Amino acid sequence: MWICIAINNTGVDFAIDDLAVRFIPGEARELSKLFTRDAILSSRDLFNGVDSQSIIINDGSKNLKKKQALKYISY
Repeated sequence: MWICIAINNTGVDFAIDDLAVRFIPGEARELSKLFTRDAILSSRDLFNGVDSQSIIINDGSKNLKKKQALKYISY
């Protein structure tokens, strides 16, 4: 099963607008329980959040480094 947990890595609220998700500072959400894999992989706002290091991606067992995370959330 594919797991995608997004963690707000900023000290302020952060939104992934194209998924209509807002995070408070430090909040983690399992996006794979809320959205299809295709919706997650299609999200430009999620990709941009990870690219700017505002969002950390966890695969269910560990936090991924930026390069790994960008690959994990891409087709």
